[in-house]
Amino acid sequence: MIIFKGTFGGTLMKKWSKYSKSFVLFTKNHWMTSETTVLYLRWLMMIYSGKKIGLIIDYAPAHNSEEVRTWTKTLNEASTDGTSIVIEWIDPSLTSVYQPGDITVNKPLKGKIRAHYYSYLTDSASSFKPGARLKVSRENLVKFVERSFDEVNAEQRFNRSITRSFQICGLDPWAESLVKFTKHLDSLTTTKVYETLVKHQEAITF
Repeated sequence: MIIFKGTFGGTLMKKWSKYSKSFVLFTKNHWMTSETTVLYLRWLMMIYSGKKIGLIIDYAPAHNSEEVRTWTKTLNEASTDGTSIVIEWIDPSLTSVYQPGDITVNKPLKGKIRAHYYSYLTDSASSFKPGARLKVSRENLVKFVERSFDEVNAEQRFNRSITRSFQICGLDPWAESLVKFTKHLDSLTTTKVYETLVKHQEAITF
């Protein structure tokens, strides 16, 4: 799912609704909102029809709203083919500590997107004057993101870093121990910022 700055439900969003490879949406600040989160949940249920979907998500206001919780329950109850979503919440302020996406995917994905952008600038250098601003179309930006995702997915066939990240983050239900998670937490204390964060944040069991 890719979110651009624009009017939610507006002309651009209607135009991109016909695009199938990615789910392209528009919001006022190009951020996730409760509405786009609900649409994302519906999109996941469409892609993984007939399956139980485990979603690890943080406590951002757009995710942890009453609207999203109500819609999640409604979508599960309305399913007629066994499709359902089970949400695992990352404890507040600990997304950067044990969220697999943040730990493993964010940095390399952003790096690949940046590389595609710079490659585009290089290829376009001969067509604009020094000091001029080069505009990149939404279509090209979407291509940058899609290519980067494809590259990350292809690499997973060999390095399996995303699979390992679930063990590192203590979220692998089949792990025989939490040794890797403990080592991960210990490694964070070498950075003062993380040391303070871990010291003052504690998961609460209800």
